[in-house]
Amino acid sequence: MNAPIAPPTDATVLVIASGKGGTGVSLTAALLGLTVAGEGRQVLLVDGTESYGALHLMLGVTPRHPLAALRGGDTQAEELLAPVAETLALFPGGGDDGAAVAPLSAAERQLLFRRVAELYARYDLVVVDAGSRLEAVLTACDGGVTRLLLVTSDDPITMAAMHALLKAVEARRPGLPVEVLVNRAGVAEAERIAAQLRDAAARFLGRTLDFAGALPDDPCLQGGLGAGMTVQDAAAGSPAALAAREAGLRLLNDDGALVGAGGSAARSHARHA
Repeated sequence: MNAPIAPPTDATVLVIASGKGGTGVSLTAALLGLTVAGEGRQVLLVDGTESYGALHLMLGVTPRHPLAALRGGDTQAEELLAPVAETLALFPGGGDDGAAVAPLSAAERQLLFRRVAELYARYDLVVVDAGSRLEAVLTACDGGVTRLLLVTSDDPITMAAMHALLKAVEARRPGLPVEVLVNRAGVAEAERIAAQLRDAAARFLGRTLDFAGALPDDPCLQGGLGAGMTVQDAAAGSPAALAAREAGLRLLNDDGALVGAGGSAARSHARHA
């Protein structure tokens, strides 16, 4: 078993993932990061996909280097940070030029995430977009993570894939706190879907799952993104953004990571020093 990195003091490190692509992991990560940063918290978004990371495109950010640039050891993790807003930074995955990147080996991915994790202690919240590739999700869960957020939908294939992912995570990181967020659903429907996963986890894995909430279907947000708007602009005042803010702040409260102005100011100073 790979030894997990100890969580950085006072930081909530949230890995967001799914067992199947297309459930809205990247959008959920972006909304959580943006809305919590909007509350004055220092937030780092980490795109854990070395080849086709989408967060920089969604946020309108041009990366200086992709995640794979850490491979040779000549580039420092700090050099990859791209500012999005005063209290929000992005650690990008894929490069902006769309050039193909050779897949990382499991050992390389482990090493790179350990280097990225050295940055986490500067922030109140770290949100890692781990996508749906099993090895990427498992590696992200070794990187000082304090909890895992699974994004799902009411689809039999997705639900089966979620259970398989949860089983793999439990084998790798037994007891890691896991919550379920249902995308494009009302609260009542989301609670029903989460209950199905929770019951299966209790019965077959002997573990508990918590319900993180629901992101409602939001045609205006989807329309804005489809028209080429950044998440910042498309999500302004949207129901999905409000729901993400509520979920993000609750996760910080649950981890005891809400710090006073002095703590946030100290992290801000360290980040920009």
